Amino acid sequence: MDVMDREHTLEFLSQHVKTDMLMKHLLSVEASMIGYAHKFGEPEEQWGIAGLLHDFDWEICPTPEDHPNFGAQILRDHGYPEEMVRAVLTHGD
Repeated sequence: MDVMDREHTLEFLSQHVKTDMLMKHLLSVEASMIGYAHKFGEPEEQWGIAGLLHDFDWEICPTPEDHPNFGAQILRDHGYPEEMVRAVLTHGD
C-alpha cells in the first residue's frame, strides 16, 4: 500500500494517536491544508496527509524541543518520503 494514501495514513494514525482530541485536531488541520492546496493549485491529498501527520507524535513526545524530531524518525521507519518528513519537521518553524 502507498504510504502517501489517506487510508494508509489513517491506519498509521490509529496506531499512534490515542485521544479523540488529538485526532480531531489532525482532521481539522487536514481539512485546512486541503483548502490551501486547492487555493494554490497544489496536490490536495498530499497536503492533506501533511496536515494529518504534522502532530501525530504529540502524545508520545509533547515537548517543543523534541517534537516533531521524534516523529520524523517514525515516519522514515514507516516509509514516508523525505519530502513529507521535512514538511512535518518544519511545521513549527
